[in-house]
Amino acid sequence: MDKSSVIRALREAARALHESSTPDDTLQAIVAAGGASVPGFQHVGISVVHGRERIESKAVTGRLVWELDEVQYALMEGPCVDSLRTVSTLAVEHLRHDHRWPRYVPAAVGHGVLSQLAFRLHADDDTFGCLNFYGTESETLQSGAMEIAELFAAQATIALARAIEKDTPAQP
Repeated sequence: MDKSSVIRALREAARALHESSTPDDTLQAIVAAGGASVPGFQHVGISVVHGRERIESKAVTGRLVWELDEVQYALMEGPCVDSLRTVSTLAVEHLRHDHRWPRYVPAAVGHGVLSQLAFRLHADDDTFGCLNFYGTESETLQSGAMEIAELFAAQATIALARAIEKDTPAQP
């Protein structure tokens, strides 16, 4: 992806953030823009943490994301879960050969996933959730994919913080 394509994608994402009428619309705009802009990753989702344990998919580009997010939450293993708990950013190439998640990997590979990215979304000391990218066309990261995905993660953090702020009732 060339520089002008990246700039265009980020401009579209910023416009979507500004024009979205609800927090959910904003998050959906982020995943749609991410899926269209990060080379090698066709499926994107944003997961949200409730309390310290419950994780839910808040915006997804399709059924594959929904199903694999649910697998990770049920097993409490996978790139999303690890990015929330231990390492804030994970880039997973050659997923089928990765031994860190012995129960998750067979499910992901069974859905055709070859590579994955996961980014913790946080501001200050608060972790809000995770931005997940699933690749079904290549086992390796394309040039620039990580950097572009990191930019979308930064935008998703802002959007998610704003969504949480809007959904939180004002204290008297």
